[in-house]
Amino acid sequence: MIDSTEDSTVRHDMQTIAFYNLENLFDLTDDKHTNDNDFLPRSAKQWTPKRYANKLRKLGFAIANIGKKETSKHPALVGLAEVENATVIEDLIASEHLSDCNYNYIHYDSLDERGIDVALLYDSNAFKVVSSETFTVYMVDEDGTPDYTRDILLVSGLLDGESIHLIVNH
Repeated sequence: MIDSTEDSTVRHDMQTIAFYNLENLFDLTDDKHTNDNDFLPRSAKQWTPKRYANKLRKLGFAIANIGKKETSKHPALVGLAEVENATVIEDLIASEHLSDCNYNYIHYDSLDERGIDVALLYDSNAFKVVSSETFTVYMVDEDGTPDYTRDILLVSGLLDGESIHLIVNH
């Protein structure tokens, strides 16, 4: 009888590609151009430095372990959803579980009313960016006014020397 809990063979020749919804990863700063007021220290959600640091630690741990059992390493590529800005991505990369992963990122600010965007984390030892661009999704409310949402991110590059194209969408 085969025990399904046994460790599978580790594949060092493989890379993990993942997508992770960070569920409203906001910094602690009020951005006057977006509706981020729910994620401030004095808001109803009480988004404090301690809660922010704890969320970064937990997200970093989760991301660092995606595919680790199968490849013995962190993911080479991680599409991210619900990031407020480059600052939160940089804070995430600097967190204790990701700081040694050689991660860099691609991020563009979108016109989303809350300031929420998508991004791509990539291990710069495994992935070389060739190009990146965003595509805006045009929507309107019932009265015809623009309803801004997150852009779609397209990144092309070389993963372990092989050409790959990634779309990050939420």
